[in-house]
Amino acid sequence: MNIVSKYFNFIKKLYREEESGLALALFRIAYGLVVFAEVYQIFYFRHLIFDPIPYVQESVYMISPMLILWLIAIFLIIIGFLTKTAVWLNYLFTVLFLGFAFYIGSASEHNYHIDKEFIPVGLVLLFMPISRRLSIDNLIDKIRYSSITSEYKPKTTVSRLNYIVLILVAGLIYFDSIFYKLYSPMWLEGLGVWLPSSLPWATYLDLSFILNNKYIILFLGYLTLFFQLTYIFLIWIERIKTFYLIVGIFLHIGIAFAFPIPWFALAMVALYIGLVPSSFYHNFYERFIKKDKNPTLIFFFDKYCPLCNRLRIIVEFFDNGRNITFLSVQDEAYKNDLLKDIKEKSLLDNVYSVNNKGKLFKGIESYHEMMKRVWILKIFALLMYVPFIKLLGSKIYSYIATHRIQYSCNEERCSIGSVSYRHKEKIDDSQIKILQNLSLEHLKVGILAGFIFYIVFSQFIMLQSSLLVNHFYKSISLPYWVINDMSRKVNTYKEFFYPYTGVSNHAVFMDGHFKNYNHTVAVVYKGKNKEIFLPIINEKGQASFYNSGRQWVNYSFRVSNRNFKDEQYIKGVQKYIYFWAYKNNINLKNATFLLKYKYNKVPYKWEKNLLKKSLEKPWKDAGKLGWKNGVFYSNIIDIEKQIQ
Repeated sequence: MNIVSKYFNFIKKLYREEESGLALALFRIAYGLVVFAEVYQIFYFRHLIFDPIPYVQESVYMISPMLILWLIAIFLIIIGFLTKTAVWLNYLFTVLFLGFAFYIGSASEHNYHIDKEFIPVGLVLLFMPISRRLSIDNLIDKIRYSSITSEYKPKTTVSRLNYIVLILVAGLIYFDSIFYKLYSPMWLEGLGVWLPSSLPWATYLDLSFILNNKYIILFLGYLTLFFQLTYIFLIWIERIKTFYLIVGIFLHIGIAFAFPIPWFALAMVALYIGLVPSSFYHNFYERFIKKDKNPTLIFFFDKYCPLCNRLRIIVEFFDNGRNITFLSVQDEAYKNDLLKDIKEKSLLDNVYSVNNKGKLFKGIESYHEMMKRVWILKIFALLMYVPFIKLLGSKIYSYIATHRIQYSCNEERCSIGSVSYRHKEKIDDSQIKILQNLSLEHLKVGILAGFIFYIVFSQFIMLQSSLLVNHFYKSISLPYWVINDMSRKVNTYKEFFYPYTGVSNHAVFMDGHFKNYNHTVAVVYKGKNKEIFLPIINEKGQASFYNSGRQWVNYSFRVSNRNFKDEQYIKGVQKYIYFWAYKNNINLKNATFLLKYKYNKVPYKWEKNLLKKSLEKPWKDAGKLGWKNGVFYSNIIDIEKQIQ
């Protein structure tokens, strides 16, 4: 058997191994929330990002409608409704915005490392059964294929291969990144966590209580190196998998607290949520949420009524057996002391329920008690306290009850529109033939095997232009023209495939980002009675609201950056001023803005209170810019020379 056949059979074996889909569903929800937050941030800053002059000369493209459609698609993914359509829409918008607009298009100045995660994950979601658990699609299937005689149980397991792909997504990012960090003096000195966290413009919280403990901070730096170097090799070992999950989660939570890139950090946390075993979530739910809690309401329903069964399925889906127990009138009502003397016809014509205190409810009151106990229905329970709404609800209930009495609601005929149910057939993919010797299972496994090989092979190609590999090539005296030609070919490969797959290098938080970045520059609006710091850099000198995520990358490394250039800065900061002025109703016809700067020390040895010392330094004037009678002017000093 050749290596290709062995590889194919290995992937097929993993494909056939089934696990609970709970962790994958939780990943879908968590990751969807993070992507929603990122896209909403893009939507909020859309005029800053896409307009040539924010709110003055607007973008010619239909940015707002497309972003709104994208947000709707992400919301559908989160709740698991029309999931297959939603993941395709999400991928298309991901490619359009993150793959093209932010990479090679008009918004490339706002390109951001998070895109290198969102694009590949958006791609793999196309092939993942992410709606097997905790989804509206799952609920709809259950309602559609259940009947009064049997209840359909949708498939809730997924192929183990789905979780392996999630491991590879994170592992390949780390593995590529380590080929840069192992050539970095900052990381090799153990300062990879400490130095960026000690520069005011790169943080929005003062974490000096950790930064001032030399041994803890050095440990965290080296732990990060060890973690990223070994992750892809050792996380497969079950005995130590927990170590990598815990370190990975806390590492990225730490990034969310330390740096103004919260969605990047939380997107990686979402990946780990999908890697935690489903059994952990199940046990956690049973022990700490559901506990040994007894239901507080017994709801009696007509088991021969399709409408009643649908209601039971829906409520049980959202309640998950925590608060309400459903019992059939026909089988259980006579056993209850409060109901045994009530005629069955009355029990069927009305809806009765009994709470855990022995109180009996009838009709609309039963529904009210039920709604109070189901989280998604509580808003309707509150509305029932409004007299006219309760009256309206009572009339609707009476109409339905009367209708049922008139037309005898059963499987063949129900006034609410009963349909003829059928069970959804469960056919194994291996039994579905596409060609004589090709089943649907073989086709799926082949596609998955090819995709996994592609992402691993592509990341190997990306390594050829990494700092460590380049250093190795030079050490063996490989000709420069060969190294340069290789780098050129790698870049060509990346340029072609990146917009669709996200394959790229992962040189993040490297020396080049921080070395000699010895200044923080703030913009201050000079009003009539006071000076207002624009929410880019705050009064302390740290990143503010407008300086988060891709805006932080844009302002810190493209508008300002370590080699401050006045023309570049003035051009870039004008967009922030236009955006802020519109949001705050500031007329720019006659407006003055001051530039202030602080000196930041950037050492390559640990130093106590480095961040505090930088924050305590006074602001210095760097000049001003603004508009006079609608004409823009600027007069700023060369900050680099002043610092030197």
